[in-house]
Amino acid sequence: MSKISQTMIEEASRRIRLYAIQTDLTFAPRLTTEAGSQLYFKWENHQPTGSFKIRGAANKILANLDDCRRRGVVTASTGNHGAATAYICQQEGLALTLYVPATITQLKRQKLEQSGARLILVDGPCEQAEALARQAAETGHQVFVSPYNDEQVIAGQGTCGLEILQDWPEVEEVIVPVGGGCLIAGLACYLKGKNPGIRITGIEPENSAFIKHSLALGYLSNDFPEKPTRAEAVAGGLESGSI
Repeated sequence: MSKISQTMIEEASRRIRLYAIQTDLTFAPRLTTEAGSQLYFKWENHQPTGSFKIRGAANKILANLDDCRRRGVVTASTGNHGAATAYICQQEGLALTLYVPATITQLKRQKLEQSGARLILVDGPCEQAEALARQAAETGHQVFVSPYNDEQVIAGQGTCGLEILQDWPEVEEVIVPVGGGCLIAGLACYLKGKNPGIRITGIEPENSAFIKHSLALGYLSNDFPEKPTRAEAVAGGLESGSI
């Protein structure tokens, strides 16, 4: 059983400051009026790579920087996690091999290649790319930076919850997008640890509801009839044996 402690998240918050900013938490007056409750937005799209993913990638890489320098880095992603990992590796001068589904758009491919990453195209879904990337990292003794299935990555994402509580100690509920689950896991570990009464609500694409499906079954399952969704950044199955 994995245990992400508040201490791990607080250490991650200090570690990632070189690359991940503390984003603003701003009041949303119109939505507050419509909902009848105070609503705030946490602007993670203002991060250097445009998403919260830089938090987890930075924490994993910086916590293992010597190994990353000696051995190189491997990851798998079609978008935000890949961009975040590539950014950190570029800044630190690290060799990165990135496994992506062959269906990746040409624009995404060009952006990732421009970062200096070596791309490996995989004929299969995201979870197959992740499995091949992890296998390659283990065989080559490289550092694998999982998009979500890693305690240090989850602790990095949990720093978002730490900042929310700093900026709004009275928070009662946090609504979180859910893909691989690392953001909601990190947030819940920190916020629930500080205040068990805070409600954490996850929002998952109806056409790619792998976590809701797994929770209903009581075990991790990729046996879900996935359909196309506009919310592609939070779509896709989960790596076998995920935390």
